[in-house]
Amino acid sequence: MSQTSDMQKHVRRKKTKSRFTEIIFLCALCLRGEFGFCIRQVFDAITLYLLGWHSKSIQGIRYNRLMPTPFSHMEVAQRLLDETTIPAAMRAFLRANLPAYVLGSIAADARVGSGAKRHVTHFYDYTETIPEPPWRVMVRANPRLMHPHTDAHRAFVAAYAAHLSVDEVWSLRMVRPHFATREWAKRRQRFFMLHIILTHMDERDRQRIMPWYADALCEANPQNWLDFISDDDLRKWQTLIFEQVTPGGESQTLTIFGQRTGVPPEEFRAILDSDSTMQRQLWQHITPGYLAQVEAECYQHATTQMIAYLRETG
Repeated sequence: MSQTSDMQKHVRRKKTKSRFTEIIFLCALCLRGEFGFCIRQVFDAITLYLLGWHSKSIQGIRYNRLMPTPFSHMEVAQRLLDETTIPAAMRAFLRANLPAYVLGSIAADARVGSGAKRHVTHFYDYTETIPEPPWRVMVRANPRLMHPHTDAHRAFVAAYAAHLSVDEVWSLRMVRPHFATREWAKRRQRFFMLHIILTHMDERDRQRIMPWYADALCEANPQNWLDFISDDDLRKWQTLIFEQVTPGGESQTLTIFGQRTGVPPEEFRAILDSDSTMQRQLWQHITPGYLAQVEAECYQHATTQMIAYLRETG
């Protein structure tokens, strides 16, 4: 057996032991009555340990685990600007505050740079039920978001609410039923195929983002817009995404996903470019039609929830 193979096994054993130790430690804290601190961490650690799913980073950069990428969120928000079911006055307001709106559409995932836990920025965990739209949990925990101090702030939070709504539906209609619980392949293969479908969406959506829309992102200037993500973290995330989405920019998605899954970007590319492989490994289990259906539900929910926020703060 090669030295490289031995090293890889050692690293995997070390990571597995680390996650198992974390679970034991958190359970001990619960037994001591420290439920408020660790109950979410226990469920999250157990789920990831059982699934064998964990997040890796490339040079400290990560994308939100299991959810649509920033490019997909930007594309949804771009379409919403022309959505006729949104009152014209609301759409005009969002266009008048476009830089803040574009940043708001990706801001929830700025947590991955700061190391914040999912429930801090998305207001639910993968292991929990979602009894109400997460943006309502967010504004209840942060009441000042219902009283934004500028128009830009209000447009930013409106887009943030749309982002949370997309992730809510994606989690409930795609990830949980078809990748976490339905056993159409081994766990790690399902995990890998989830990243394949996310990359498929990511590359399609990045091509749809208009230059004027991408340029607006770099003009956003957050000013104490959130209590749970700092302006500095928002600006770092803003710069990272703008450098990839601006005309001539280079996407880092395959590099990031390759590091996370342990699959070289070249293998990602080969699968994505092969219709027969995509059909055999992914589309026969999660059909393009079903993907389109879930994406339509994500979009519709984002539409209605953003309207609700703007109406209640207008």
